[in-house]
Amino acid sequence: MVGIVIVHYTGREDTLECLASVFASADATDSRVYLVDQGVGDRTPDAVRDHFPSVNVIENGTNLGYAGGANVGIRAALTEGAEHVLLLNNDVTLAPEMLDWLLNASKSAPDVGILGPVLLVADGTDRVWAAGGRIDWRGQASRLEQEQSEPDYLIGCGMLVRRDVFERIGMFDERFFLYYEEADLCARAKAAGFSLRCVPQALLWHKVSHATGTDSPLTLYYMRRNMLLYLAKRRQWLGWLVAVSDTLRLAMVWNLQQKKNHTHRKALHSALCDALRARWGKAENRW
Repeated sequence: MVGIVIVHYTGREDTLECLASVFASADATDSRVYLVDQGVGDRTPDAVRDHFPSVNVIENGTNLGYAGGANVGIRAALTEGAEHVLLLNNDVTLAPEMLDWLLNASKSAPDVGILGPVLLVADGTDRVWAAGGRIDWRGQASRLEQEQSEPDYLIGCGMLVRRDVFERIGMFDERFFLYYEEADLCARAKAAGFSLRCVPQALLWHKVSHATGTDSPLTLYYMRRNMLLYLAKRRQWLGWLVAVSDTLRLAMVWNLQQKKNHTHRKALHSALCDALRARWGKAENRW
């Protein structure tokens, strides 16, 4: 059985569209779907129960972030016997054979612990958004636009994880809350002897950053803060010092030249201060 975990924060119509594509996929009958609702109050759980009564709707009542919300769904899926867990953002749609391709690749290569599809931009162009990603020694993450031998990490909005990966290394580190949690999981899996694979035949369309925006203060805060957490967990101290220095320099430039707005500058400052104080998790009411 495949446990399909979808974390919902905002975007009820996106979630319903995602679920429709899940149930239209070839392996839907061999899967169990878990929708983890983060307590926004937009009545999405009711809409899902009306349209897709077989979905196991889990209402957190509060926003646990992507990492915490996904962990709730993963625990439920593993408890009910899932051998694989497919993690999805709510703003994606699956190609009909995507899950088949991922499962077949997993069965043919037992050493591969985490697999991902090629992510296409859902704007009608079918442009490749990501085929996995790289992380350099400074913690800077970048997306790959074509398949390579093995990526450093797979994108969390769509990845298939074998049960034994979770059993050996645990689930997402909830200190990340949002961003870099999938890179950390992939790094831990590789350290435990698993490999990663992007499957080029498996396709997934992604409505990029519908929930948080690509240039929002929220994205800026979590990306900068969590980059430092990622480096600290790997004990990459030279990269960590360079990342701290770069963040300080950027903050000074923005302040002196009045670049970005006040909220962006405050988010950058807060990201650095919170990282230095080891203040992780949700950043509510901090900036």
